[in-house]
Amino acid sequence: MKKNIFTLLACTVIIASTFAQGSITSIVPNNGLAGTSSLDILVRGSGTQWDASITKTNITFSPATGITVNHVTVNGRELMIVNIAIDAAASGDRSLDVHQGTNVYAGGTFGIISNSSPLSISLLVNPVQSINISDFDPNNLSSSPVLFSVSIFNDKTDRANLTATLTVRGEKIGGVGTATKKISILKGGDHLTFNNKEFDNYKIDQSKAFFENAINTGTLPADDYDYTLTLTDQNGHLIGTGTAKTVLSNPTTRPELITPGSSISFPADVMRNPLPVFQWFSQGDNFELDVYPVMDGQKTAEEVTNNRPMLKQTNLKTTTFIYPTSAEVLQDGKVYAWQVRRTNNSSLGANVLASEVYWFRYQAAGKAAMTVADLKITPEEVTIPSGSTYKFNAQAFTVNNELITDAVITWKVVPASAGSVDKMGLFTASPSTSGSVAVIASIGEYTEYAIVTVAPAYMGNMTEASMRLFIQKLFGLTK
Repeated sequence: MKKNIFTLLACTVIIASTFAQGSITSIVPNNGLAGTSSLDILVRGSGTQWDASITKTNITFSPATGITVNHVTVNGRELMIVNIAIDAAASGDRSLDVHQGTNVYAGGTFGIISNSSPLSISLLVNPVQSINISDFDPNNLSSSPVLFSVSIFNDKTDRANLTATLTVRGEKIGGVGTATKKISILKGGDHLTFNNKEFDNYKIDQSKAFFENAINTGTLPADDYDYTLTLTDQNGHLIGTGTAKTVLSNPTTRPELITPGSSISFPADVMRNPLPVFQWFSQGDNFELDVYPVMDGQKTAEEVTNNRPMLKQTNLKTTTFIYPTSAEVLQDGKVYAWQVRRTNNSSLGANVLASEVYWFRYQAAGKAAMTVADLKITPEEVTIPSGSTYKFNAQAFTVNNELITDAVITWKVVPASAGSVDKMGLFTASPSTSGSVAVIASIGEYTEYAIVTVAPAYMGNMTEASMRLFIQKLFGLTK
């Protein structure tokens, strides 16, 4: 069920302090063969804010022996490539930490496979939240992003005529497909790596409904996906197996602000709470919040966001945040602005989506007491088809829980393009809308919203055959 925002306040404070600095989320590959003189590993983080301009980035392993860092390349705030060398006598697991300035980012684990180990298979899926059709160019298949990689560490046995078979299955949608790759020679002690772009053949198992869903949304359907790779010999006997899992949530829209204040294109609303509750609507779970002072004469979002933020909060996991008592005190009569950014890890890397800018004027309470003490909207959640309507009801109450019969309640829809709502709370979904929509009721400083899930309608802007081509590219180039 949807919340009253105040039930989330304690949770918000805990999250803000727990995820203060970010952490390492994945290492690809996460193991290497002893005796390797040069190996590139891709290190991804969440909320890590890695800075390429910092000349010294230290990578430490614990235990510290057995691995030498040759060089580090920072490619973005949440991505770096580390080149390492592994001693021939090394073995076992190592924890990996990244050091930049005074910040330490932990959470990585890297394993060393000794030359005397049995054959092993490592299947690593890049941790993304969405796989977009637009990331794959039919005219340049080799530019498709790497979605997963396979590492086969052979034992001392020479092998020939092997077959690697990958199976992908969704927890909800069932089998997606299989891909196969022939391996003619695998010598004793060899380390073989390949990725989704290097399979020989593929087979798609899904129904028409699967393709229509992907066509409508532009992404692979949200689900928990299991990857299984088996290695068999020429007689079909199983030699080894590797497994991995990834979750696609498909957050696709920018955060939509709810309260406090209004769009910077309108006059600033008056807000009397010295510790305002910032609330926004979004599908994601990794947010940054900036609060800015607005200088005299500033009227545009560009002007305001060029100011130094008076509060910057990162790694927020919920869509509610209380202005902290430790932050700069709001001044009576001053105007302040705020913005939220969400990071979405897609198949081509991190994608940052910024909300519009809201502003408000803080006015200390004093002259008139607020009559309204609570606002309720019913129902809190509903599912309707695109293009249809639904009537919501909102009621305002006093501190004694008495209904205010003459309360003037205003309504709006977030995002605005998803539909419209009249002054009586009648919501009309746009014919082209699908996904989650917020219908928001407000009176004075009180705001509440309902979540509407709009069922998509088939748009028909892509054929099933072209959708199959997209799925094929997940497995690699055709021969």
